Amino acid sequence: MIANDNDNIQAYHVGGKVSKVRFVTPASYSDGSVFAVTGTWDEEQDNTLSLHQIFRTLQPFPTSQFNPFRTKSVTDIKHEGEIRDLHFLSHDLFLTASSLGRINLFRIAESDPKTQSDTTHKIKLEYSNTTHGSGTGRPLAATGIAVEPNNDMNPEIASVGEDGRLVCFRIEENQNDIAEQIDAAVINGISWPTSKEIIVVTSGGQLKKFDRRDLRKSAAVAVDKDYAEDSLTSVACNPSQITQIAVGSSSGLVTVWDSKNLSKPLKQFQVHQANVWEVMFHPNRAGYILTGSEDGSVSFINLSGALTDLSDVHTQTRRSFSKATSMLNPLGINSIDYHPIAKLFIAGGDNEKILLSDLS
Repeated sequence: MIANDNDNIQAYHVGGKVSKVRFVTPASYSDGSVFAVTGTWDEEQDNTLSLHQIFRTLQPFPTSQFNPFRTKSVTDIKHEGEIRDLHFLSHDLFLTASSLGRINLFRIAESDPKTQSDTTHKIKLEYSNTTHGSGTGRPLAATGIAVEPNNDMNPEIASVGEDGRLVCFRIEENQNDIAEQIDAAVINGISWPTSKEIIVVTSGGQLKKFDRRDLRKSAAVAVDKDYAEDSLTSVACNPSQITQIAVGSSSGLVTVWDSKNLSKPLKQFQVHQANVWEVMFHPNRAGYILTGSEDGSVSFINLSGALTDLSDVHTQTRRSFSKATSMLNPLGINSIDYHPIAKLFIAGGDNEKILLSDLS
């Protein structure tokens, strides 16, 4: 569970407002090293991608001043535009969505010891594809990335953006398959649960389900009539129950849908008081959802309706979710992630810090 901030929610300064944070995919299950990449937004000049290494601090007799983690800044690279999304393809390759309308591919490489470099790793830009923009050539932000499931060799990449378009492409092919303005509103998020099905959410309050085999075919649409004025801000699909979809909204609501029946939501949770910028299903615990919000808090939702142990949760509990805040991070949470091997939760936001917590 998420513990209170006096126990093990720890904050670490990274510099720059963190728009996205992702753990580096481990090279193997036995790989004990933990790395994370952060991306920034709202910088006056170039934004930055940074690689951090995270260590657990071993101390036999913890004290009130005991810090369970230590972070090390490994390397960074300038990024053209704000980082709107970040998605790992493997332990050394990841994609970013840029506010300039591009999808970029970066590689994390170990530094050559012969160069006598001060850093053990470096980040290199490998590829860039402009996928979103206006009819006049003005760039419009790419807001989300999804990757074709069950295809590790040459997966198709899908991106969505402020131009209302859904674009699919393969990195090795110089051609974009574009669903021309599938929505008049901004598309805020995307998930790709099966090879045939792509899910997007919009600022107009709609969840849309597309058939990848024909992007121009009319989408199945879900609208929550009770919250029709809400902008939908984030989306995630359950990797163990692929028809289950979690959606965050501008009013702080988290809604769970069944993609086979979009006539009404399965469940709803009024978890936050502001935009839910990220939702994700817990990779190790079926039926649990993690969220991060502009209200400065993170939450842990139990879809079964009741939490078994709330003794270590700070500030606020409910029948079906626990909520944690940190005095070390008074500003909004923009992004969250979970490391399934290290069992470590990470969050980043406008306070120019990352938050770390043990989370089983």
